[in-house]
Amino acid sequence: LALKKTPGLGSRIDIVLTLIRLGIFFGNNGLITENLPKAERFIEGGDCDRRNRLKVYRGLHNCRTSCFKLTRVIMIAL
Repeated sequence: LALKKTPGLGSRIDIVLTLIRLGIFFGNNGLITENLPKAERFIEGGDCDRRNRLKVYRGLHNCRTSCFKLTRVIMIAL
């Protein structure tokens, strides 16, 4: 509901990144995988700070799911 009513793109990106961060903290892979594509869609118009944060969250998620090759590629690109 908050995502639909938030007017600014930056605030929407922050909400989705917060949901991903909560999913990482609580170990909820469903929440993470649901919100990563949303964040990628929103991040196209975002700034470099949010893009880098998304890369780190994606790397952490890949590390938790034992995708170490993808994690290495993502972390090296930072």
